[in-house]
Order: sequence, then C-alpha cells, then structure tokens
Amino acid sequence: MWLLNEMHGKRILLLGTVLVLAALGYMVTTQYYQSTPIADKSNPEELFDRINNDDPDVYEPAVLELAERGSEALIAVIPRLKDDNQFGKVIAVLEQHDISKLIPIEKPVVKANQGGEKKVLIVTGHEYPGHLWQRTAPALVDILAEDARLEVSYVEDPRILAQPELNNYDVIFLNYQNHQVPAPQGALNNLKQVIKGGKGLVLFHFASGAFIDWETRQLNTEFAEIAGRAWNPDLPGHDPRGPFKVRITDTEHPITKGLSDFETIDELYTCLDGTVPIQVLAKATSIMDNEDHPMAFVHKAGNGRVFHSPLGHDLEALNDPVKELYRRGTQWAAKLEVDD
Repeated sequence: MWLLNEMHGKRILLLGTVLVLAALGYMVTTQYYQSTPIADKSNPEELFDRINNDDPDVYEPAVLELAERGSEALIAVIPRLKDDNQFGKVIAVLEQHDISKLIPIEKPVVKANQGGEKKVLIVTGHEYPGHLWQRTAPALVDILAEDARLEVSYVEDPRILAQPELNNYDVIFLNYQNHQVPAPQGALNNLKQVIKGGKGLVLFHFASGAFIDWETRQLNTEFAEIAGRAWNPDLPGHDPRGPFKVRITDTEHPITKGLSDFETIDELYTCLDGTVPIQVLAKATSIMDNEDHPMAFVHKAGNGRVFHSPLGHDLEALNDPVKELYRRGTQWAAKLEVDD
C-alpha cells in the first residue's frame, strides 16, 4: 500500500511539473510574439498594398502596423499612396489613435512676394480626384502674385487648419475639400475662430464642399456659417461642364465694380446651401433648373471677410475675368484697397 501511494504521489508530481512547463512555454511563446516587431508580420509590399486599399477593415490595421515601424516608415510610404484621399485616410487613422505626430505637419512655403503687406495662405493638396489641384493651385499662386502687396504662401497639408499659426496669415485661401475623408481634428473649429476673429477667407470652386460629413452625406451647417453657402450633397450638384454666361449683379461692390458680364466654360454649381445673409456679386442661370445661382458672393463672419466663388473647375475655367474675381476677392478679404 505504501508503494502504491508513493507511485501515485510521483505521478501527481510529474503531472504538475508537465502542466507548469506547458504554462511556462505558453507564456514564453506568447511573450515572444507580442514582443516581436510588428514589421515582421507583413511583407513591405503587401503592407503597402493594404494601405492603398479602399476598405477600412484592410487599410486601418495596415496603417497601424506601419506606424509601429516608426515615423520614417510612414513618411516613406506617402509618395506611393494612390491619391490624396488615401493620405487623408492614413492621417485619420493616426489621429484616431493620437499618433498623427508621427507624420510632421508640412510647413507653408512662401511662393511669391515675400515680405508683402498682407499674408495669404493657400491650403491645397487634398481634393476630389476629378479636380486637378496640381494645376490649379500653382495657377492661383500666379494670379495672386500679380499684386505685390500679397505675400503668397502654399501648403498641401490640411492639418495646418487646426494649428495656432493659422493666425499668422491675413487670408486663408481654401483649395481644399475632404473627399470621403474626415477633416483633420480641430480644423473647422480653429478655422472658424480665426475667421470670426478678423482674418479673411477665400473659397475656391469645390472648397464649398470642405468639411462635409461624408458618412451622413449632410450639409455641414457649422461650415456654412463661415462659408456663407456650402455644398449640400442632397441637392443636384452642378450642370454638366460647359459654356454659360456669368452676369455681374452688383456693380458697386469693390470686387466687381467696373467688371462686365463674361462667358466661361465651367461647372455651374446648383447645390450651394445655407441660411446666413450673403451679398451676391454675380449669378448664372442653370440649364437644369432654369434658376439663377450665385457665382460670386461675400459675407461677414464675425469680424472676418469671406469671398466665395464656385468658379474654377480647371485651367480653362480660370480665364481672365475669373482670375480678376479671385484676385480682387482676396484683396477685399485681406482688407486692402481693391484694384480697379
């Protein structure tokens, strides 16, 4: 009996030892995989393909994997993203996890008239893919540069809109639109405070669609407060691109004084919506609804001046009269004497 009890005790001890070793092995294995760099989990090219995917269930974890490799890895992949929209998605994922600082915010670069009396910042680089900002944004620099009083700076990172240095500029010129990508955190609130505090705002073409809530596809009424009118996804967007006549309806305002009606080839926007009072400077008649729609208007947002025009789809649409509107509109928003 004593021998049987001893053998039974040894079996229990052996079984306990096996269980302890198995538990230790599991812990070591788990710890190894948890501590293994995330970079080892994915082939770099496969990871890059996942980041360029349109499915958030695919690109979001891929962005986080890349983030664990560090700032340099994130920055290196940016030039290979298929479009600006994808870069916006990367930033949105990083912002959700409070690690967007891994990609430093681009610093504005002075493009013309350094030391000019008033400072204008063109914010561009993130747009609906059908709008070639790579062509229109440099053209806008040239348009504004004709007035030596305007120091024109340029940035392609919309996160600047959420930064305190936005106050360093007299006019924010938006050639930006968050196409199916959340706007940078804090951007709209900061922009509102800057403009209502006395700075100027110029909205170019589809900038009327900046800060749209693309998940709900609803008019952003908060943005419309400073834009005067904003793109409403529930309304018909615009006439087919083609020729139409722009009529100057306010011949006394400094922006349009002395200007004549003109023909253009562009998209005639029919979807601008909002309730704040605006002063319409120019109109055009839609072939879709046979109604007049504003092609240029101004309004006051707090202490700030806002000039807004939906004209300027492409370089052809940036004809001489449209260039003149934007140059004069920027002068007015900057509280300068407008050229006649």
